[in-house]
Amino acid sequence: MTKAFGKISQSEISSALIEFYVDQINNRTGKYIGEDDLGYSITDGKDDLGVDLLFRDDGVVIIIQAKHYSQGNGATLKDIQHFQSIFQRLRNPNMLKNARLADRLAEIDYDNDSFVLKFVCLGKIQGQALEQTKKDVELPPDLLFLRERISTEYLDESALNAELRAALSLDSGIPEKLEIVSAGSRGGRSSIIEFQSGDYPSFMLVTGGMQIVELYKKAKDALFTLNIRNYIGSTATNKQIIRTARQQPKDFFHFNNGISALAREVRILGEGKIETRGLQIINGAQTVKALSKAAIEGALSPDLKVLLRITEVRQGYGGDAGFAQQITRFNNTQNVIKVSDFRSNDPVQNDLREKFDYSRFGKRVEYVPKRTDKRQGRSIQIRMEEFAKVIHAFLYDPVSFSGSTSYLFDDDGGYAKVFGDGKSVWDSTMPNDEFKLRSGIWWLAEEFSDHLKQYKATLGDKVEKAALERKWFLIYAARLVLERSRGKDEYKKLLIHNYNGNWKFGEGEVGEFFERLFKVSLNAVVYVYKQAAKRPDFLHRNWMRSKETPVDLEEFVKSNPLLEI
Repeated sequence: MTKAFGKISQSEISSALIEFYVDQINNRTGKYIGEDDLGYSITDGKDDLGVDLLFRDDGVVIIIQAKHYSQGNGATLKDIQHFQSIFQRLRNPNMLKNARLADRLAEIDYDNDSFVLKFVCLGKIQGQALEQTKKDVELPPDLLFLRERISTEYLDESALNAELRAALSLDSGIPEKLEIVSAGSRGGRSSIIEFQSGDYPSFMLVTGGMQIVELYKKAKDALFTLNIRNYIGSTATNKQIIRTARQQPKDFFHFNNGISALAREVRILGEGKIETRGLQIINGAQTVKALSKAAIEGALSPDLKVLLRITEVRQGYGGDAGFAQQITRFNNTQNVIKVSDFRSNDPVQNDLREKFDYSRFGKRVEYVPKRTDKRQGRSIQIRMEEFAKVIHAFLYDPVSFSGSTSYLFDDDGGYAKVFGDGKSVWDSTMPNDEFKLRSGIWWLAEEFSDHLKQYKATLGDKVEKAALERKWFLIYAARLVLERSRGKDEYKKLLIHNYNGNWKFGEGEVGEFFERLFKVSLNAVVYVYKQAAKRPDFLHRNWMRSKETPVDLEEFVKSNPLLEI
């Protein structure tokens, strides 16, 4: 039953705000958080210490606090100060009473992880509260070394709207033609160097800082669609860039590494000018955004100069994806945020996009390998990262990618398992039966996920609920039960035959069979978890990540005749 807005609790509003922010903004521009990971990471509730979500993946910890204020109100000075003291609370064992939060905190590696703190609110941040956002977070003495690995973002209604517009506009840089002028007065402009290396010419020039700012004003974050690293926030490095831009503009050129970009077309116009089409910055997003922040208080000094290198890739980023991805990858070696972006234009990904072009119950199915792809109306979308997790959990194991999504897209990791024969990635097309098997697995997992949520909502048994916290074990167990019941080749034929997902739980022979499969698989996961929980050294978080867990599940399913269907 739908609640009246006035009867919705602050916790429910907070959760809704987090879900909206993650789905509509974060997942388009930052580290992808899937539905299962989102449920796992939300810690909002009693004794959450101001942490509504804590998500960790590939050495990056995202902490979000979401707040809703009544109309006309907004964040106070005290709210911002409380948010900035978050590490003080997280490191105080006497305050750690929220079990979910404690589990998520136990996964953090303070010696190596980077932290992104986000204060997201419906309301305004202004006055003293706004001034406070310019200050650093408070760190306990034992975490002072974290300072340079923490970034902070403060997003009120206005900033959220701007972020949403930017996220929705991400596409292909600045598609129209654009003139860039080299530094120097008219008649005395610095030279533009054209250097041909292989098939791709590069153009190098020195330009003024304000011209870079104008580029960003024109395109916003669409300027960084190919940039995997993007902008990581108010770190010490970015603050130093801003400080140098304002206080030592003449030295900026010597202190900064410059900016690298790709363009579909570059042409020298003469008089120190070049014309570009489809400009994309692939390294230097921090420099660009830091200069834009420095220019908020007024135009940058004409003495501030920046080195700019533009490489021409005439066939476009899709047609010449191999080189574009390589040059982007090797220009972004530190703190990679979106490993999967390197794979989004692989031939096998484009093949999947074409193969998934069918309908399920009258709705178009759309495979989306790239986070910036525009969504097609009411289509059913299959995101590449979620697809990779589902297929790996079913065919191989449910824990290898836990806390490390990059594993699924590494050459030596799960990529060849999900998008290849286990040893190498399919060069251009996925064999038809392999595609249909994976498509069938996907819809089975989707139905399992929906029914798992419904089932968990009815549970009073906390231990059983803990066992079913992640869907990956249920998906893995389903394959084990299918193998025992039908045999490896026969169960694959069943999924291949029903690859388009046009069946429903409990309806018809197929729907009834898969409903029984769900119940048996669920019972297997719960039983193995409860047996493990009896051990004196049992820890929930360890069970969820241990490589022994899928081994225990496999042994149980293989040895129990009651698990055949």
